[in-house]
Amino acid sequence: MATFAEAGETAGRHRAAAERLNDLEKRNRTGGEALDDVSIGRISSFLKSYSEMRKGEQFVMGEVRARARERIRWGASLTLLALALLTAPIAWRRPRM
Repeated sequence: MATFAEAGETAGRHRAAAERLNDLEKRNRTGGEALDDVSIGRISSFLKSYSEMRKGEQFVMGEVRARARERIRWGASLTLLALALLTAPIAWRRPRM
């Protein structure tokens, strides 16, 4: 659970950082201040990096979720199997008439 929460928090931070860069670029474009090509390239590079890091954190969240579901399935299936084995002999013990 801690890994899932940490990955979600980190993905949120990456998303917020990317939004700040987008806002900075929008303000500069609408404010009349032109950005040079180097600044635009750096912003683009950071946006791509933040996007990839966010995708990585979402992958971690998906894997952690899948493994947790697998553990739950094993526990539930063993419980249902035990319940089935306990109730199956009762049905066979009834006398036939």
